[in-house]
Amino acid sequence: MNSKERMKIAFSHHEPDRVPTGEIEIDEPVASKILGHEAWVGYGGHHRGKRANEMARLGRMDEYYTREAEDKVALVRKLGLDFLPILPHGKTIGAPESLGENIWRYGDPKGDNWSIWQYQPQSDMYSEIDSALVHSGLAGFERMVERMEASTPDVAGLDFTQVDWIVKEIGSEVFLVGNVDVYFGMHMAAVSVLFEAVALRPDLMDRYLDWQIAFALKFVEAQSKHGIDAVLGGEDWAGKNGPMISPKHFRRYILPRLQKLVQKCHDLGLLYIKHTDGNITRIEQELLVESGIDAYQAIEPVAGMDISDLKRRFGHKLTLMGNVDCGYLLGDGTPQEVEKETRRLITEIAPGGGFVLTSSNSIHSGVKVENYLAMLETVHKYGRYPIV
Repeated sequence: MNSKERMKIAFSHHEPDRVPTGEIEIDEPVASKILGHEAWVGYGGHHRGKRANEMARLGRMDEYYTREAEDKVALVRKLGLDFLPILPHGKTIGAPESLGENIWRYGDPKGDNWSIWQYQPQSDMYSEIDSALVHSGLAGFERMVERMEASTPDVAGLDFTQVDWIVKEIGSEVFLVGNVDVYFGMHMAAVSVLFEAVALRPDLMDRYLDWQIAFALKFVEAQSKHGIDAVLGGEDWAGKNGPMISPKHFRRYILPRLQKLVQKCHDLGLLYIKHTDGNITRIEQELLVESGIDAYQAIEPVAGMDISDLKRRFGHKLTLMGNVDCGYLLGDGTPQEVEKETRRLITEIAPGGGFVLTSSNSIHSGVKVENYLAMLETVHKYGRYPIV
């Protein structure tokens, strides 16, 4: 049984030969130790920000994306992973302007559509710290929405070259996952402006999200033509203390658009996986049941998410993907502690299928490589069905 078959059987709520495993990201420091060379992969700020911006400045982005695709495939093969997230990239339009060490500006500072991003070496984060929208507020948001509405959502600006190469290399064997979500904008520097629109200009927020979902539907259709098996929605909608948006507004703004996106995936024969950090208890009925999603990934234990309880209540219809703690356990624990927790999850959650073992988020730069390898060794050793 190959990885693609294993994942599909698990998603059908039957038992494959063993519990599938994989990650939504493996960041550069961990990947480099595994591959034995500097790996150009991950969501970390060094690879996604600093390196990408330097390669853009040198006019070598084709090399950047090619190397990234090659290292992703090498990791899957070396670790025996069962799924791999893949995504087209935007066509290169030039390099951002350097504003100082580890700070870059995208767009024309004299215009109405610029943003400033910062790489923080200590945390390996790359995030937006300022933008035109932060300063222009609701009036600027309305102008942004008008610019969006003046254009037709399309995927002409995307490049699928590396996606097609990965599909050719491992697409017949490995379960490949694209990426589309209802993008609210939780991680924008100007997220407060969006929440102001929710309170004062709901009509404007509807127009913004309607354009976003129109693009998302075209984006998922384009990805489906390039050989993916499923779609992952990657925007975080919750923190450790609960949802970032009230249940009332989640139902008003996000749920109906998520339902539309999930239905589009199903119409195309694709599964939909929703990733989010945090505690989703206050929106679990909407997110896990009413949305129609096929799987929920992360299931953060430090945020109070109990995967055993979710298995009992939703495991008959929802595939659970998680939830080895990537904070203390994988970052500061011992391989023995990792093995014990991984075996517990396999014993409690794996029977009956509908389970893919992953970390509780991703393999970030703070994870010890020996702990991640212990997790994988445990699932390969003890995750054979029938589970005993």
